[in-house]
Amino acid sequence: KPLERSTPPIKVGDAYAACEVKNIVPFGIFVSLRPGTDGFCHISELSEQYIRNIEDVCLSIGDKVDVVVSEINNNRYRIEVTSDFEIKTSKKPRESGGQNRKDR
Repeated sequence: KPLERSTPPIKVGDAYAACEVKNIVPFGIFVSLRPGTDGFCHISELSEQYIRNIEDVCLSIGDKVDVVVSEINNNRYRIEVTSDFEIKTSKKPRESGGQNRKDR
């Protein structure tokens, strides 16, 4: 009988580097935290910028991202992506009065 190694439980605040993007769905992305355990990041939490469509996020299945576990509910892991990635913008962002913006 082989010895089973126990893996430490995943906790809120745990950071994981170079997690593979496993699936991209209209409402967010799934990444592999470790073998057999995926985490989910909702589209609204991918960026401080508003993302209208997941197609605007320049991430693909197989890409590597750094993440932090933000919530655990019934062994489901919500994550925040801490890596930088590009977001396509189809039109100029709306101006919000009084803020300086770096445009091009």
